[in-house]
Amino acid sequence: MTDKIPESLPDIKYDNTKVYIQFSDVHGRGVFAKNPIELHEVIETFPITPCLFRTNYQGDPTVIHYGFVNDACSCEECKRHGPLIYLSSGYANMYNHQDPESINARFEINYKELYGKVIANKVIKIDEEILVDYGPHYSFPKGKITNHEDSPR
Repeated sequence: MTDKIPESLPDIKYDNTKVYIQFSDVHGRGVFAKNPIELHEVIETFPITPCLFRTNYQGDPTVIHYGFVNDACSCEECKRHGPLIYLSSGYANMYNHQDPESINARFEINYKELYGKVIANKVIKIDEEILVDYGPHYSFPKGKITNHEDSPR
């Protein structure tokens, strides 16, 4: 099946009101619980948008790092050009990665209907950081990340 934007999408309520962003000891900024969160509770629902360029043609590793990649698709387009990259809205890019024994939430992505959810794997206390496992293919781009004004011209 080829990844395509559907002609119509379900009416989904996108919601990130249960969480907030603040400094994290894990990595820069992180996502934290405003209130206690129960096991299996949906923490956040966020939209995703497919990028024009597939993974084989994406030159910026940060886009792949922060995007969601549908590597489960085995259509001819994906085999030839690489899977699609989906960019997210909401706080989806701010959840920090930890090893499986430390995580307290997970991502569930619906590529067909273009949304994702963050769901609690454990009970999460108020002001506790919400941590996810980015998966077996996770790797942060190597090298120095610079601001535009610091980049060589």
